[in-house]
Amino acid sequence: MINKILRGKIRAIPIVVALFIAVSAVLTGCAATEEKGIKYLGSFLSSDVYLYLDENVSSAEFSSIKKKCEDKIKEYEDAFSLSSFGALTAFNSAKGGQKTEVSPLCYNLFKRAVEISEETGGAFDPTVYPLVDLWGFSFRFDGEYRPTEPYDRERSSDGTLLLPDEKYVSAFRSLVGVDGVSLFFEDGRYYLTKSDGVTVDGVTYERRADLSSIAKGSLSDQLKAIIEGSSLTRYYISLGTSSLYLGERSGGGWSVQFVDPKSPSRAAFGEAEIKKKSVSTSGVYEKNYVSEGVSVHHVLDGATGRSADTDLKSAIVIGDDGDRCDALSTALIVMGAEGAKEFMKNVFGYDYILVTDNDIFSTIELKNVVGGYAVHRL
Repeated sequence: MINKILRGKIRAIPIVVALFIAVSAVLTGCAATEEKGIKYLGSFLSSDVYLYLDENVSSAEFSSIKKKCEDKIKEYEDAFSLSSFGALTAFNSAKGGQKTEVSPLCYNLFKRAVEISEETGGAFDPTVYPLVDLWGFSFRFDGEYRPTEPYDRERSSDGTLLLPDEKYVSAFRSLVGVDGVSLFFEDGRYYLTKSDGVTVDGVTYERRADLSSIAKGSLSDQLKAIIEGSSLTRYYISLGTSSLYLGERSGGGWSVQFVDPKSPSRAAFGEAEIKKKSVSTSGVYEKNYVSEGVSVHHVLDGATGRSADTDLKSAIVIGDDGDRCDALSTALIVMGAEGAKEFMKNVFGYDYILVTDNDIFSTIELKNVVGGYAVHRL
């Protein structure tokens, strides 16, 4: 999660589909009240949004900034939340071949997601949602869960599900792929359409999308633009467990601590100085379970229909564009350490940190690294 700020330090622990980083004191949990200046702005895709504004500005300007940020959060929530009816929910509910009108925001972010999916060879894919639901990681499984779909299984008290029937894994895997979605502009309006679904035992399942693994990073970009248009000079933006943008800070950059995937208490494995960059993290050890001897985690590989078979425990991406950092952190997990390193050789202007059981590969200098890891500076 990316969230708790203690006197200039932020610490993030991973959860949901991606993140666990930290800034200057440690991003942990979802409460950031210890640091003077933290302002709670609301919730977005199940994550709390905070803004740290350590600056002498007029109350009128502050109120204006806060209102603009809150309006932008609501716009994103309305567009991309799958737990309420919005443009993306309408697209998911549509039949194959039907047109779904969407907002320019939804259209442009979906287009961005398609571009990154193609860039990563499908390692990041916004259409993997049928598999997310099949394996028990969709919003339906947050809180009280009751089986409602033919492919649903009972869930034990510890969150474990029986493995899904192979016929559903195979069928839902066929629904994954951005080539099954078309985006077009017609008569001044934006639309999405999708190819036909797949039928199992007389029930047809449609293609569905989830943009949560890019929307939080995109929102941080939008909030950054709002703030940078003001007189504020010191701030950072924290979106729950997904994305963080580190603005200015008196005395230099933020000291970001990165959570150790092997630590039961989520202690940091090391830290780095970061300023004026977005930071996103994906990991496999927060949302997971073991069923019938099989380890299942929430970073799913559309090519196999299962949890990514990866040696990476976490992947952290640092760069100028929050949306790309967000999407790439997920993609790197799917690629595995060697595939991720090879891929990032051609991604310029971004830094990254990869963590396996015993090794840390990093393009930035890390300080105070704990024992148990061999550090490789790339």
